[in-house]
Amino acid sequence: MVNIGHPLVDNFFQMSHKEARSKLGIEEDEFVVALIPASREQEVRHVWSLITSAAKYLVDICETHRRSIRFFVPVKLRNQVKAFNVLLEKYGLLKHVQLWLEDSCIVMATADIAITKSGSVNVELALHNVPQVVVYRIDGISAWISRNMFSFSVKFVSLVNVILGYQLVPEFIQEKESSEKIAEEAMKLLPLPGSDNLERKKVLDGYEELR
Repeated sequence: MVNIGHPLVDNFFQMSHKEARSKLGIEEDEFVVALIPASREQEVRHVWSLITSAAKYLVDICETHRRSIRFFVPVKLRNQVKAFNVLLEKYGLLKHVQLWLEDSCIVMATADIAITKSGSVNVELALHNVPQVVVYRIDGISAWISRNMFSFSVKFVSLVNVILGYQLVPEFIQEKESSEKIAEEAMKLLPLPGSDNLERKKVLDGYEELR
């Protein structure tokens, strides 16, 4: 017998967007962005700085357009809180960001978009209908070894794109990363009033195909 499907789908329970926002006290006109770093210390070191600097660009853009934006960070390990706060303070984001130590599903249900590491969380976000920008980076030495000594390369890092076989969600990998570009891609996915939101609609339609 062949099993078809994915355990994330089998065990998925979705809280409505409206209910989740109510639980977290989100105002109707506020944008909510989930910032999802890696859980391993080495990954946090390389990915979190990129995510936080991109968030700073998002804040600046939204303030220019007089839009309110809030960030939630699901934290798996309590001993990571200090490391997260160091960079949040560096980029002046402490008043905009809330570290979330409870069920991350509430954050995903609340979010309008996510800036996230690669991994199974990409599929979870898709199930919650949250458009996402995916970031992946390892240290330069490891990247050089994988490319030059083992001729190792990957086409996609996001499980959403891997499963679909084409790039649906934006990916920023290694040297292709830029905090400003990540923020610009994220802005395209926000549900902006008065906009056609074509990029957002494209991602949400792709999620239907993914399911």
